[in-house]
Amino acid sequence: MKNGIYCKVLDSSVIKSVIYDKANSYLYVHFHTGSIWQYEDVGLEDYYDLITSKSAGVYFNKNICFLLLEIIENV
Repeated sequence: MKNGIYCKVLDSSVIKSVIYDKANSYLYVHFHTGSIWQYEDVGLEDYYDLITSKSAGVYFNKNICFLLLEIIENV
């Protein structure tokens, strides 16, 4: 963690990596397709649950995907 920014590469077939901005409660998701999407109002607990879940894709679809703020890069 640096200045409230958390980065994690995931062992997931859908999500390549995530970056969590604690100060703004933003989650940036980098998909294996190359797309990067930004989600808002994501709590630190949701970030930890995502990176420690058995299936990041299942957790993401159930708890985070509806918080989409912006598509940063869509490939």
